Amino acid sequence: MIEEENKNGLDTSTLTRESVTTAINEVQAEWHSLGNGIKTKARIEEKMQEKLANLVEAAKAGNWKQQLEEAIIQMITYNYSSNESLMWYGHLVTACEIKRDLNMPSPAGVRFMFNKYEMFINPLLFGLYTTEEQIAILKHEMLHIINLHIVRQKDRDHKKWNFGTDISINQLVKNIPVDGLQPEKFQFEKNLNAEQYYDLIPTNYESSPEYKKGQKGGGSSSNGEGEGSGNDVVDNEQKLKDLISSALSAAENGMIGDHSKWQESQGDAEAAKEITRQMTETATNKSRGMSPSECANAIQMLKMKEQINWKKELRKIVGNRKAFSKLTIKKNDRRFPDRKDLRGKTHDHVADILVILDVSGSMSDAEVMYGLNETRAIAEKAGAGVKVLQVDTVPKLVENFDPKSKSFTRRGFGGTYMYPAIEFAMEKKIRFDAIVFITDGYIESVWDGKIPRVPFIWLVTNDKTNLALNISSYPRMKSYTLKIDQK
Repeated sequence: MIEEENKNGLDTSTLTRESVTTAINEVQAEWHSLGNGIKTKARIEEKMQEKLANLVEAAKAGNWKQQLEEAIIQMITYNYSSNESLMWYGHLVTACEIKRDLNMPSPAGVRFMFNKYEMFINPLLFGLYTTEEQIAILKHEMLHIINLHIVRQKDRDHKKWNFGTDISINQLVKNIPVDGLQPEKFQFEKNLNAEQYYDLIPTNYESSPEYKKGQKGGGSSSNGEGEGSGNDVVDNEQKLKDLISSALSAAENGMIGDHSKWQESQGDAEAAKEITRQMTETATNKSRGMSPSECANAIQMLKMKEQINWKKELRKIVGNRKAFSKLTIKKNDRRFPDRKDLRGKTHDHVADILVILDVSGSMSDAEVMYGLNETRAIAEKAGAGVKVLQVDTVPKLVENFDPKSKSFTRRGFGGTYMYPAIEFAMEKKIRFDAIVFITDGYIESVWDGKIPRVPFIWLVTNDKTNLALNISSYPRMKSYTLKIDQK
């Protein structure tokens, strides 16, 4: 759905062709004084005057959406036969409510508002890019949405999180403006998730030459403060010049989206996930069932819901134990949100859970995937710290579970013996308050060794009666059926 946010137009009555030219020349002179220019700069400079003149004329006519609509049509129609994924992304764009922000210092930005996503366009800046780059910018914004980057930020540093998310998705976008952040620019490994790139970025990243590059002239699209939040009328050449300067400073810094909009979002994470799921389903249906392969994992995770009430289960395990908490300057005090001198609190997990995952040959990839989705729910919704121990006939490496990881390495396909994993955990003195087993049930029928005095929860795929071990003789064990959609 495309809507216009306000009635304020771009008042260009005071702008002459000469004042526009003067503004362009001053901006170009400032660029050249920076020394190391940007590759994008030369491409934009080439037809700067022509493009700005056309943008001014379009603004006078009130037709600010024209270039956006043409880019969407290209995505949905012209690229259908050769690239169905662009069609899919185009339908995602049409599911957003599109608004205008003339002061936003980048061509596009998104935010989540209760039951919808809003995408903001600054037509003055969006029109400076080629059609191919405009499509790349739109795809870039949709990748932020389907990967839930807005709600995944949590307490992380905003600017550093912006960099991490851009590095993770720009690898998937063709025709991204050439200075967009890429992993090779910082000697990072490819195909990591945003959290992993965030952790790789050094704490003093702002003093690093690579990150400092482009900060001259504002670069305000990445800091979320002040600029980019209004829709004032642009009525003089100085304001026009400032807008163009901000756009090019943002391009030099590799930021093509206005991430400051993320901090204006309202609504909880579950609502955002549900709306995103609905958007992806609609886009897939409208794209004749085709969805891009690079989004397969994200789409799969959006479709899957936890089958066990883990908050309830973990409450039984930990009782009234309070979560560990610490003061943080990143949150305001809940009781006194306007008191900037008071620190808020952040809570650590209340339990340590060991997940023992059956990766024997009888476990299908779908069963493993559903098991990992429940593991993700434990880590995210129950506030638990999770370690995963894979096992077939022998236990594998114990790994801390990252609920946002896009990848999982399966480490076994042999027979099935679950008890060696218990022995291994005790020998290595791994801390756990409960153990969750994920298996198809075709395991050994007898355990002769020592059993830890903690709760055991069995998730048996398809039918819990398939569990070969008779757990009725163990008072701390319970089982659930984990239903698998084999499609």
